[in-house]
Amino acid sequence: MKKYSLLSLAIISFSLLISSAYNPVLAENLDSNNTTIFIAEDVTEGQGSNAIDYTVPDTVPAISQPKPNACWATSATMMLGWREQTSYSIEQVMDKAGEKFRKIFDDDTGLKQADKEAFLSALNMTAEAPQSYTVEGLLSLLKKHGSLWVTTDEGSSSSPAIHARIVTGMKGDGTVDRTFLDIIDPADGTRKSESFRNFMGKFEQVASGDMKTGADVRIQVVHF
Repeated sequence: MKKYSLLSLAIISFSLLISSAYNPVLAENLDSNNTTIFIAEDVTEGQGSNAIDYTVPDTVPAISQPKPNACWATSATMMLGWREQTSYSIEQVMDKAGEKFRKIFDDDTGLKQADKEAFLSALNMTAEAPQSYTVEGLLSLLKKHGSLWVTTDEGSSSSPAIHARIVTGMKGDGTVDRTFLDIIDPADGTRKSESFRNFMGKFEQVASGDMKTGADVRIQVVHF
């Protein structure tokens, strides 16, 4: 067995004490010389102080779109229902927006980007300027404005499927892979969880597609 002087033992003990203050001890083992080995816990970057658990206040209604091209109208209805804590039909919200938008919904032709600003203005909603987001940036919008109407590409670069959804919260450790968004999808009216990395991939694919075609980058984040 190895022999240590009192000074050496004191130095080793002090070093272990300092080390354990920064690395939580998961277990202790003995080596072949019966010397205690401390095994530090594998601490993942982003855990602990950056933990996120946020849900917007009040209830956001989950509504399923009744027509193939009605995600925009359904998302607007969920947003207004949350804002006013009132149960609205999609038709009622379209009537609030105006005859033009009621007809677009009834005919199921989809909301064109050229008409989106007027539609948002009619319902007193605000669009964010086109940009990419960090975890902290999107969380800040949720805390400041509440529910977010977001537009992502649920298809692929070769076969895009531009779709409106509602973000209602965020949970995780603050990293892009282990932070998850709470989302209501009007495609089926269900509540889902999606990693921030996956979400941003689909979010940025929309802008990438617009730029490839030479179109103006569309509005992708809307709130009250």
